[in-house]
Amino acid sequence: MVSRGLQRIVMRVDWHWSSHLSEKSFWSIKPPVTDSWAWRKLLDLSLLALLFCKTRLGNGRTASFWFDVWTPLGQLIDYIGLSGPRSLRIRTEAVVADAIRGNVWTFSHPKSQKEVDLHAFLTTISLPLSNVVVDDYEWVAGYFPLRSFRSYTTWEILRPREEVKDWVDIVWFKGGIPKHVFTMWVSN
Repeated sequence: MVSRGLQRIVMRVDWHWSSHLSEKSFWSIKPPVTDSWAWRKLLDLSLLALLFCKTRLGNGRTASFWFDVWTPLGQLIDYIGLSGPRSLRIRTEAVVADAIRGNVWTFSHPKSQKEVDLHAFLTTISLPLSNVVVDDYEWVAGYFPLRSFRSYTTWEILRPREEVKDWVDIVWFKGGIPKHVFTMWVSN
């Protein structure tokens, strides 16, 4: 039996999917001010999450051509620019499979060095893409792909590390008065 709390979460996910994500990439959504504070904050963090979320190309039917990170060039809309869909003649909502016809990529000829770099990378992908392998999304923390999100690993990469200070034992000790310890720590 499913708990009421879980049912509410599933209903909210379904609502967001139908209201915000239908026919759009999560990475391309610009929230209106009428959306909830929590949803807007989640979308604010999407740029940070984009550093970690990578797409492993399978059949190309779910990976967004412009917004998912499926090439070493990053998000193609950022790499090539907002004029990319027009210059390559691939619509903004396209998935990777939409850019392939049979055994060839269906682009116009490159007009900039960045488009040439994209074409060079695409020559390394063997076509046609496999129909049986689906696109897979990985959380890559550092250089290690993880099968699932781990907050500890992500936090270790995000937070800046400094070496241990010489004065740490003077400030942080067992009998220290919290108010004094905090003031001493801030002053150093």
